[in-house]
Amino acid sequence: MEALTKLRVEWAVASRNRPGEQVCGDSYLFKPLATGALICAVDGLGHGREAARAAALAVGTIDQHGEEPVDSLVRRCHRTLAGSHGVTMTLAKIQMGDRNMSWLGVGNVAGAHVRATMGASAACQSLPLQAGVVGSRREPSLRTHRISLEVGDVILLATDGLGGGFAEGIRLKNPVQKIADEAMERHRVATDDALILVARYLGGKP
Repeated sequence: MEALTKLRVEWAVASRNRPGEQVCGDSYLFKPLATGALICAVDGLGHGREAARAAALAVGTIDQHGEEPVDSLVRRCHRTLAGSHGVTMTLAKIQMGDRNMSWLGVGNVAGAHVRATMGASAACQSLPLQAGVVGSRREPSLRTHRISLEVGDVILLATDGLGGGFAEGIRLKNPVQKIADEAMERHRVATDDALILVARYLGGKP
């Protein structure tokens, strides 16, 4: 786990290789920005080194151009990954000043936002995903979604190595690393690479 006091976001990752594979085809990024932070989870198609190479190429592209809007980042990745195995991905950009988040997903990397509302049960909102593969012959159609953030809200990004419902019943007061580890243990699909990134918004401005 890493915590960035100035940006008021804490985050953690849990990942597992597919059994028998030496490398994980899933990757991630947490990138501090002047106005907030960018997080993403990427699933390289297939398994092994080729999948890991495609995922790393996508993450490197996002890291290099992280200040751009999330839809622009996906388009950059699509051009960069032409001819590769391709990836699926979800990106989320947290804007500290506006207390909101813009996020976008292509393929099967799920996104969930869990509202930490005082005095009420936590409500979970799933990101609508766009069909397609980043890096394929056909560029996916993209639609960015925006939501407001409250202090204590948790964002989870998970590759399809975790089954559905990974965000349900999480204990919001737990450390983010524990949330990630418990989700991995409960929902991991043993036949695939798996990765989950958990971030908690703590409020404030950069």
